[in-house]
Formats: sequence, C-alpha cells, structure tokens
Amino acid sequence: VTHKPDLGLQLGITGRYPLTNALKLRGGIQFNINRYDIKAYAFNGEVARIDLNGGSGNSSISTWTNYRNYAGYKSDWLKNYYFSISVPIGAEIKLIGNDKTNFGIAGTLQPTYILKDRAYLISTDYKNYAEVPRLVRHVNLNTSFETFVNYTSGKTKWQVGPQVRYQILSSFHNKYPVKENLFDFGVKLGVTLNE
Repeated sequence: VTHKPDLGLQLGITGRYPLTNALKLRGGIQFNINRYDIKAYAFNGEVARIDLNGGSGNSSISTWTNYRNYAGYKSDWLKNYYFSISVPIGAEIKLIGNDKTNFGIAGTLQPTYILKDRAYLISTDYKNYAEVPRLVRHVNLNTSFETFVNYTSGKTKWQVGPQVRYQILSSFHNKYPVKENLFDFGVKLGVTLNE
C-alpha cells in the first residue's frame, strides 16, 4: 500500500493554572483535522470483503467499491480525513529562562471525539479499498508532547515550538484486523493575552 501525509490543522483554546513558578497545569478544547492520501486505482465496481476478528454474528463484511489497490485502469489518490474535537489535559514545565524569555516542555492526554470522517479500509485480500463507516472508532484517546519557547512583550506572551501528537487507540474498532494509529507532527503557535 502507498500512503502519503497531507496537511492538517489544529485550533484551540487553552487555560493554565500555576502550581509553582515553573510548573503549570493545562486544559482546554481543540478542533483537529487529520488527513492522509492513499494511492489507488479506479476500476469497474466489484465486491470487497473484509474479514472481522472474533465477536458474534457476521465474521465478515462485504461492500461495493470502485477502487483497487493495484491493477486498475486509472491511478487516483483517495483522501482519508478525520474532523475531531479534543479536550487536552496535561502540564507544562519551564526548564530554563526568566519571566521574559524561557524554554519548556509540555504534554497532554486528549480524549477525542470524531465529528466527521471519510476512511477507506483495505480488504482482507489487499485487493480493494472501500468505505465501511461502522468500523470507524468515534471515541479515541490521543497524547501530545511539545517543546516551546515563550517570549513576553508587555501583556502579550507568544509561545512557539514543535509538537507531536499520537493516537493511542486504532482509528478502527478492534474487530477490523488492520490497525491505524495516527501520528501528527507540526509547529504550534500560541498567544496569551492579559496574563
């Protein structure tokens, strides 16, 4: 399979509560867009079969699709995306610096709910891609880690630095045998007014 990352976005509001001069608790709410592309091939419609792990009832799902993993008549990129809302809860610590400029690290746990998605899943024989919305997990848990530099000018504090975010549970329910744990990285920019 051929996947490639696509541009995402994270917007949010965070509040901080100081425990000491260097340690602050943090909490907030954020909106996330996670995206990636899958190389596929358009093909005449056919049935894709996905075998499921354990459980009772049906042990497989069959669905109609027009996309193959290989050997189609036209190359295409399928776009998988997840729009979600998260509640990051964690802490940040100032490692070095003074009240005007300092360097620190932060980490959060983020209970997450998927608001909207489009996910193409690979069939058991790796021949097709198909949408099966009922296999997408809508409640998940993410974690993040970041380093940052704070700079204060008057009553405005700027914070900038790299951030990584990892999805702890698979994007799909456990009965789907393929696991997907999204990993995002980027640059985070924040501003605090009237602190």
